[in-house]
Amino acid sequence: MRKTMFYTGLMIMLLSCHFAEGSKETNTSTQEDVQEEKPLLHISQTDTAIFYNFMHWASSNQLATQPLPEVIVGVARYFLGKPYVAHTLDTEGEERLVVNLREFDCTTFVENVLALSYCLKSGAYEMDQFIFYLKQLRYRDGEIDGYPSRLHYISEWLGDNEEKGLIDIVSNRLGQSSTGEKINFMSEHVESYPKLRDNVEFIREISEIEHHISSYDLKYIDEEQIENFTDSIQDGDVLAFCTTIEGLDVVHLGLALHDKNKLYFIHASTRGNKVKISETDLGEYVRNRENVYGIFVGRPKQVNGSVDMPISNPKLSMLSVST
Repeated sequence: MRKTMFYTGLMIMLLSCHFAEGSKETNTSTQEDVQEEKPLLHISQTDTAIFYNFMHWASSNQLATQPLPEVIVGVARYFLGKPYVAHTLDTEGEERLVVNLREFDCTTFVENVLALSYCLKSGAYEMDQFIFYLKQLRYRDGEIDGYPSRLHYISEWLGDNEEKGLIDIVSNRLGQSSTGEKINFMSEHVESYPKLRDNVEFIREISEIEHHISSYDLKYIDEEQIENFTDSIQDGDVLAFCTTIEGLDVVHLGLALHDKNKLYFIHASTRGNKVKISETDLGEYVRNRENVYGIFVGRPKQVNGSVDMPISNPKLSMLSVST
């Protein structure tokens, strides 16, 4: 029954994508309506197929019956070996939710794994639920409102998702130190951000966000103390690596993984350009990085229920489809 549901859902999504493109002769009025509205989503048919293949695999392996930490690790392991690719969210035009399950950077890997895990634990195995969780994780208050609405800084990503009940910042209880760093990397390096280079208003908004983040009182676990908290960090916890790079808060993300009494992590890594398990344990990894001095730890929280957005929702006609 579930297998039939997965492949039925897959065919519906593919047909929705096909009809969204439409033909000028048979779908002119729909196209005109879509052009007048702001695009919400960018997704490929390949990503849709990956999603439903994953859900079929997860169902066959009864992954959702496991506790959330084991679910997160299971989902993360599913994507081992997938390529690391930077800037996958920086598409042309208006800001929209990018769904990319083919390739990841360190942040999109964590976001996609958590969104898929929340889908499994909420009992909703459909694309609309995944889209909902991904948008909640990636955008301030879960709302897309231009480039600045994306949670670019991990300090704010943690804080915003804690307010939404998706993350618990456990390092605020475990950590001995407070950061107190001035955050301004994006506004000071606009040349590195194409969406900022040509938009003075975006720069102003980002500067205001940075000022707000700089007032956060986040505690971190110092590199010399990590081994003392190994047992307090759970599988699937989000590990955010605090950096000494001026104006920046976090330089990398991963998901905690215990193995043989040591704490490792799964991440999309530039060393090897793929999703992999860290070669060294967490403490050694941090000590070997000159620009990393500690970690924030965010614990994903159990979610329940689903959103009322059926697959046949007309908003699917607003998909931006690529192949």
